[in-house]
Amino acid sequence: MIVVAGYGSRTQWYQNLQHMQTTTIQLGKHKFPVNIEMISPEDGSEIMARYHQRYGKITGVLFSILGYEWDGTEMGARHIARDYLCFVRFLH
Repeated sequence: MIVVAGYGSRTQWYQNLQHMQTTTIQLGKHKFPVNIEMISPEDGSEIMARYHQRYGKITGVLFSILGYEWDGTEMGARHIARDYLCFVRFLH
């Protein structure tokens, strides 16, 4: 599972995870122990490019909610992901 800190490295939960190797996540009533993998900005950019390819216009809705200006291109999505977002992978 990959999660994104939409406000980047200043996001409190992201800062907390940077100092941990494992944690527990909860999905509904189910709790899971997971390992934490911090994803590089370059890899986050690639993940966002794939998201944009799959979901298209919804990418712009998400960026708008977060307050980012996006030009509608894949390269623009990569730029926002690389420069402003932080990605974390939870491995179960």
